[in-house]
Amino acid sequence: MERHAGAPQAIGGTVDQEDLNELKKLLDDTGWKVTLGAPLKAIIDPAQVKNPTRDPSPAVTLDQVVAEVKAVHETLGDDLLAVEVGNEYDNVTTLTGPQLWETVKRYQAAIDAAVPHAHLKMVGPSANTAKTNTRLDEFVTAALADTPTNPQQVMAELASHWYPWSHCGNRPVTIDQLMSPETYTSTRSKLAGIMAISSRLHDTLPVTVNESNSASCSGMPQVSNSYATSLWSLDYLLQTAQSGVTRLQLHTNTAAVCGDFKARDSADYPISYRYYGAFCAADEAALRGNQLSAAPLYYGIWAFRQVPDGRFVDLDLPDSDLDKIRAYGVLSNDGTLTAVLVNVQDPAAADATDQRVALHLPSSYRSAHAVTLGSSASEGLASVDASRITLGGQAVSPAGVPTGAPQSTPVAVDHRSSAVTVAPGTAQIVTFSH
Repeated sequence: MERHAGAPQAIGGTVDQEDLNELKKLLDDTGWKVTLGAPLKAIIDPAQVKNPTRDPSPAVTLDQVVAEVKAVHETLGDDLLAVEVGNEYDNVTTLTGPQLWETVKRYQAAIDAAVPHAHLKMVGPSANTAKTNTRLDEFVTAALADTPTNPQQVMAELASHWYPWSHCGNRPVTIDQLMSPETYTSTRSKLAGIMAISSRLHDTLPVTVNESNSASCSGMPQVSNSYATSLWSLDYLLQTAQSGVTRLQLHTNTAAVCGDFKARDSADYPISYRYYGAFCAADEAALRGNQLSAAPLYYGIWAFRQVPDGRFVDLDLPDSDLDKIRAYGVLSNDGTLTAVLVNVQDPAAADATDQRVALHLPSSYRSAHAVTLGSSASEGLASVDASRITLGGQAVSPAGVPTGAPQSTPVAVDHRSSAVTVAPGTAQIVTFSH
């Protein structure tokens, strides 16, 4: 999209009707939906803004917010799912849970009055990425205490942010940390806490992690753009789905040249390449031609899309094995069982080993086949060459379509059991059929 010059506070430029029209085309082509972010800091009491000089907000009124929502809905229609108030409010304001709840109600009432036929609701609280869920708990407590108001009349979904690691302030993150049992268990605890709070509302609202990735503050170079993120994202998406969270949104960027990272104090930072992006352009010419290449993160997302809808079944993987293997099972409505086995060991490490996983099947299956996510790069998990990654023998072209012939390998099934060998640095998606 073309960005037009605007106020200094307009990060990346301003948006006009032409941008909305282009966005609508994208939604029509992809089937994607949109949540619109609405500003918060300029509308609340200035005394409740922690640092007015940091990322200053333009002078925006609630009437202007409502007018923007109305204009967006007129263009996007039902593709506009909801409106989110602010971003990580607890990092930039002193609003308490009850104060944020009242603020969200105020926004929703104003939007509903202007666009009543849209029945638009709000998304929040979208608090920071702390391992605890204190802010979410405070927000839900305030909603429950407001007995005249039904939270379902105000909220479209409960939203949280989560990054297992951080590169803010130039803190280092390693591939070993990203793939570690600590990342898995801290994420499991975070997700379980979110779902426990949701249960206080009797699970009447969808629960989302609406901003997430490997490391906050644009990711860690040579980690967040490495092949390791292909395996990490597949594991994380399955872990999140298994927790009961409705949707996970990975923070990414498309208006960027691969590896063209800008410092956070750069004027180009807001639209620069994030190391944790799912797409990037090979060079400036490709960027101008809207030719984007799949980054390692994309391959994990693509692999996750191979898993059918269904219910999770326990594969009895003990935590003591998390440093080597992750395992998930999904039983679809037609009785097909899909097992996803991720060997998180670095194939470039001398002590990495194949993992043989014995599966005790819940019913008799006669055949099985496996699709492999892997990389041929000698650097192993540290490779930043996405062109060496394949899923079932296929790669993704800049046109966004798989190249090459799809490949799968047969897996032996003996009555109610099967043994699958998973090489280091690969994932096996095994489908068992009757």
